[in-house]
Amino acid sequence: MRKILFTFIVLSILQSCNRKEKPLKYVEIKKEYGANKAQQIMAEKFYYSVIDEFAPFGNDMGNDTFYLYSDWIQENSDKNALLFLQENLKDLGNAYASFDLRTDAKNRNYLIQEVSRLPDQYVALNRIDSIIIALAFTQLFLEGKIDKGINILAQIAIDRELAFVEFWKEDGKERSDKLNIMLSDLKKTEGTSSRDNNSSTK
Repeated sequence: MRKILFTFIVLSILQSCNRKEKPLKYVEIKKEYGANKAQQIMAEKFYYSVIDEFAPFGNDMGNDTFYLYSDWIQENSDKNALLFLQENLKDLGNAYASFDLRTDAKNRNYLIQEVSRLPDQYVALNRIDSIIIALAFTQLFLEGKIDKGINILAQIAIDRELAFVEFWKEDGKERSDKLNIMLSDLKKTEGTSSRDNNSSTK
């Protein structure tokens, strides 16, 4: 009886171990580990910094986005990346999820008006923009392409950040320079996506 019971316990443990999900393996944020297209376009060293606040993956929101998307894409490779974006903004709160991501910097007064409705105003906008920008470069790094809708929203997000660059005071010049590099590099990827996503999302 004891032998049967012992065998049952061992089998139960083995089955439990087999059911456990295998730990996810993350790609290290280094140039040599990026897709070929990413290595060509993301040529500047700051792209691969995880401590540079002005780099796509160097700020908290951007770094989280890299790893969250790395998880998400493994089980949702057939889904629109805009869904990932919407889900993550919703997790931050309704005010973030309801912000119109198409709001650009062409009408500065309107942009300021919309930002004033956000909790923490520009700080909240910066969180939103950091997620969008990081998502675009995460796609490029991992997949060698950026979905059209994400690319469009990322370029708009960079324009918004340029409109508020004075927030960074003495670091504004460095911030502006890096934003302009990212904007230029995003434009180089136009037409490389295999998915033609609609950017009409909030």
